[in-house]
Amino acid sequence: MNINETGTGNFSVYPNPTFGNFTVNASVAGKFELYTTLGQKLEEYNVIAGQTALQLPMNIAVGIYMGLYKPNDGGTTKEVKFVYQP
Repeated sequence: MNINETGTGNFSVYPNPTFGNFTVNASVAGKFELYTTLGQKLEEYNVIAGQTALQLPMNIAVGIYMGLYKPNDGGTTKEVKFVYQP
């Protein structure tokens, strides 16, 4: 899923659905936070400018999760939904 907003840089998460490993592509370094659909924070990752390879936490359930990307430059926080399907 790609999210593109004027003035805030590019951001994408793939593959979607994921088998557990995924890549965050961001034009600005920042934080990527992983949440359940009920709002429980599961993990926080540091993201570099460019591509960052990440892995979902062990033992999470199959389903839909929310990711929040917060760029270090103070730009707009971006939200992405993705599916974990091992």
